[in-house]
Formats: sequence, C-alpha cells, structure tokens
Amino acid sequence: MRQLIRLLLSISTVCMWGLATSPAHAATSWTITTGGTADNAVQAYAFGPSSITINEGDTVVWQLGSGEPHTVSFGFDPSAPPPTLNSPQAIGQFIGQIESPVGVTPGSVPSYSGSGQLSSGIFGADPNPAKSFSVTFPKAGTYSYLCFFHPPNMRGVVVVQPAGTPYPKTQQEVTATGTQEIQAAIAHGQGALPKVNTISQAKLPDGSTNWTVPAGVGTLDAAILRFGTPVSIAVGDTVTWVDQDPATPHTVTFTPGGKDLSPQDEQIAESALVGGDSYNGTGLVSSGLLGPIPGLQQSYSLKFTTAGTYEYRCLLHDDEGMVATISVGVSAGGGGAVQGQRVDVSDAGFQPATINVKAGQAVTWANTGQRTHTASANVGVGAIGPGRPLDTGGIGPGETATLLFETPGRYSYSSAADCQHGNSTPGFDCANDYAVVVTP
Repeated sequence: MRQLIRLLLSISTVCMWGLATSPAHAATSWTITTGGTADNAVQAYAFGPSSITINEGDTVVWQLGSGEPHTVSFGFDPSAPPPTLNSPQAIGQFIGQIESPVGVTPGSVPSYSGSGQLSSGIFGADPNPAKSFSVTFPKAGTYSYLCFFHPPNMRGVVVVQPAGTPYPKTQQEVTATGTQEIQAAIAHGQGALPKVNTISQAKLPDGSTNWTVPAGVGTLDAAILRFGTPVSIAVGDTVTWVDQDPATPHTVTFTPGGKDLSPQDEQIAESALVGGDSYNGTGLVSSGLLGPIPGLQQSYSLKFTTAGTYEYRCLLHDDEGMVATISVGVSAGGGGAVQGQRVDVSDAGFQPATINVKAGQAVTWANTGQRTHTASANVGVGAIGPGRPLDTGGIGPGETATLLFETPGRYSYSSAADCQHGNSTPGFDCANDYAVVVTP
C-alpha cells in the first residue's frame, strides 16, 4: 500500500512539475526595414518586407532604412482620393496630417486590433526625429497599412495568427525578403536616374532663354531626390522646374544667404508661393509644394535678374542632399540670351557716365578701384523691372554686380557709398549725372 502511495505521489509530483515548467509562448519582436537607399539620391519607397506574419501579442518595429522620413499608418483607406491642395490653408492642413501621430501616447508602445486609426506621424524628421516606430498586435487578423508620405505604392500588411501558431519565417528570413524587395525598388530608381539631368532650353520672344529643369524624378516605388542644374545661365534667363515624380512633392526654395529657415518661415515656404516670379539674389523665394497631388502646380518658373551663384533646395528633402546651385552670368554680345553692357567704377567715378541699352538687356558694374562702391538710383527714380529698383548693393574691389533692365526710361544713379545719404568721398566725382538709358 505504501509503495502505491509513493508511486502516486511521484506521478503527481512529476505532473505538477511538468505543468509548472511547460514553456509559455513568449511575445516576439519583429523588425521591418522602412525605405532604403544606396546613396541618398535614390530612395526606395517600400516596406521590407511588405508582408509579415506574426502571432497575437507580438510587436513589430519599423526601422528607418535611410534618412528619408516615412509614416506607418493603419485604418486609412488607401483608395480614398487625395485632398485637393488648392490653398495655403489646405496645404498646411495636409502637412499637419502627415506629421501628426494618431492614437499614440508618448513614451508607450501603441497596440492595434483593427478598430479606428493608428499612425506614427512622420518619424525620422522634425518634429519626430526617432528612427523607429513600434506597434503591438493583441488580436488575430489581417491589418493593412501605408506610408502617408508616399501612399501610391508604399503599403504593407501585418498578418496576426493566434498565439502559439508556428511562425512561417524566422526574423532572418523576414530580413532577407525585405532586403530583396527594397533593393528591387532601388534598382527601379537607378534606372530612372539619368532623367534628372535631361535639361532642355528654348528661346523666349525677348531673346532670353527658358531652361526646363527636373525637380525630382522617380517611379512609384522609388524617388530620385535631386535637381537637374544647368552649368550656367545668363542674366534675364528663366528656369522652369518641373516635378516629374509621380508620387513625391518637392519645393524649389532660395533662402536668404542659403541659410536654414526658421520653422515658421519653412512652413510658409512649403505652403505658398513666396517672392514672385523673379529673383535678384536676395530674400526668400519659394515655389511652395510642387507635385502630383490635386491642386498643386507641377512646375515653377523664376527669372534671374542679377548675376551670381545661388544655392537652392527642396525643403522636404534637403537633408537627403536635394540641394543645387545655379550660376547666373552676363552673356557678352550676341552669343547668349542677354547682351551685357559694362560700366567701370573706380575710386573717381563711373565710366562711361551714360550707357544705352535696350529693354531686356543687362548692365554690369565692375569695380576697378580700391574701395567699395554701389550703383544706386537717385531719389524719385522708378523701378527697372517689376518691383526692382536700381541698386547693386556694395561692390567690393575686383567684384562685379549685374542688373537686368526691363522697363524703358532714364535711370540716374550714383554711389550711395560715396555720394548719397550725406556722404561725399574725396576724389569721387559726385557732380556727374550718371545714367542708364533704356530704350524699347
């Protein structure tokens, strides 16, 4: 009898120990690569992989594969038409919607069970520089998601099985599949890369040249975040940028001194046309958003009225290197778009004192002296073109400044550094009547 009791106790103990030590199915964390690039110029718009199968209670971490920001957004209809961005207010609301998280509590990992909406908002860029976003899935189901920033093709699916179901792939296999998908998207983009340097030019009725320059190109699953840039153009020429990417908006923005904008100014420059249709090398000039979304313009034209080398950028993608320069010079004689006339400015005055040009031609002042001078309109003299006074600003020794004259008239001027505002520099001839005479 005692032997039977010992046997039963032994069996009971083994059973209890077995129950206590049966391995629970621990939650697993999975990683999906979000976008990717080989050189920042070509960006893949793909989740790697686009489909993953996990179990209830597991967490998926979306890790950025490049510097390009994205969103991970659940519960949004991918077939819904995009908003019509026909006003700065609508554009501002659109940008705010992309940037703003939905259903996310700071400092905690959100969960998603298929009801309502959940979005990371933009991550990887201001206002959320985090490089990853995580979601836990407590309920079995199939959950589709997309990137708000690149919705046409950048979509994914999370399939959630009941807890304890064998996984079809390991993380290593998931990573391998994702890498293949992202590399395929990068290859598509690299195939389109030569298009960004396809630049055309055409003569305008006034004899100047219009240059057509791509402002980004791409495919639905990849983007080339670069501008095409002519080596140089002439004063008076126009550049027309065209966003040739079927999925990605851009801006063409010249900032004061090529410096970064404040957040407030950047928001203005993204959402509206700023600065008109000509550029004299100063101030903020921006196209606002260009792109394939209804209501946006796909091209932007700017006439260059002052010689110099100017840096410009896409405010959305300058961190990825979408920055370029344009060199604006004066074409001598009839070999270029705009004829240039020269005035030498020495420490004694301007030579010749009067110069004649036709409307649409440029004048270049070259400082041959040892001091800084200007060419500045006298009081009461009108604009030489829409909103543009005759004013070169300071011209240092050995430097030049060029202005385009579009409006017929007589423009008298002197050097503000020598003759105006109570100044009278010894040796500089301030009594002479210097003028540019512009005929039709």
